[in-house]
Amino acid sequence: MRPVDVTPDRVLEVYKNLYYDMNNSMKKPKYKVGHSSCDAVPVYRLEDLDKDPIEGTFYEMELQKVTKPEAFKIACIVRSKRTKGKRQHLVHWRGYPKKSRSWIFDTLMELSGQDLDA
Repeated sequence: MRPVDVTPDRVLEVYKNLYYDMNNSMKKPKYKVGHSSCDAVPVYRLEDLDKDPIEGTFYEMELQKVTKPEAFKIACIVRSKRTKGKRQHLVHWRGYPKKSRSWIFDTLMELSGQDLDA
């Protein structure tokens, strides 16, 4: 039926054309509760370096494989101390949260002028 043919007198006919067949032809559900399908797209649940779960699920195309860098950059030295004559520093790693701060020995640090802030 063309839109031009719709008039107030033909409202019931238009309604039946649009909605009547929908109510009568209810399809069976494709799956039952508890059914797992093989054609479902796999999703991934991730965890960070501290084994804490990351909220949400992710599709394969949203993920990217990365390699860990050989050298990690230090954002700042939070605290220093001496242990058995060796100097240690509590460092905050650049790009990581505060909970990942760690103590490292002075001999393991390599400083370059580019890495120093202010």
